[in-house]
Amino acid sequence: MPPAPVGQPAASVAQWFALASGQAVPNNDGSPGTARKAMEAFVQRGKADNTRHTCRSAVRAWCQRGPSLP
Repeated sequence: MPPAPVGQPAASVAQWFALASGQAVPNNDGSPGTARKAMEAFVQRGKADNTRHTCRSAVRAWCQRGPSLP
């Protein structure tokens, strides 16, 4: 997963968040990198559906309104 888009435009943040919250669990090939990706995917899947929905909604709202803030 790419690093968080700190200081980037709102569209980049929304795209990164969608990628981070919807990752598929990779096939186990025994490598540490794949194990880390699987762990991150399982952590996201372990969150309740309404929590993921609320977080996506909050990120969308911020991306829409954030650029107009001083």
